[in-house]
Amino acid sequence: MLDVPYDRQLTTMKSFAMCSKCRQEYEDPRNRRFHAQPNACQVCGPHYWLEPGPKHPDSYSAIEEAKQLLLSGNTIAIKGLGGFHLCADARDEEAVNKLRKGKNRGAKPFAVMARDLEM
Repeated sequence: MLDVPYDRQLTTMKSFAMCSKCRQEYEDPRNRRFHAQPNACQVCGPHYWLEPGPKHPDSYSAIEEAKQLLLSGNTIAIKGLGGFHLCADARDEEAVNKLRKGKNRGAKPFAVMARDLEM
């Protein structure tokens, strides 16, 4: 959000013009995406790439490469619409300790993301 009121042109989504399908969803009061300011899809929304380096031809390649970096013990930063998410493989004690040291967060817990409750 860049200013109030919370309308798309005042958010970081302003540079992504909605495609016709997303625009139809956005304007239909019967649709769950009605008036959803961040409404977007693979055609009209943000795309992923990995830096440093060349942009990937598709978002899937960038996500796969980021996954491999995490599995190799690296820490990565993922830029979202509102800031950065710092990520490390929670199963890798060395990677987590590296992130703790970098963030000066010795004991405070980190948020954990998992595919499902079983994981």
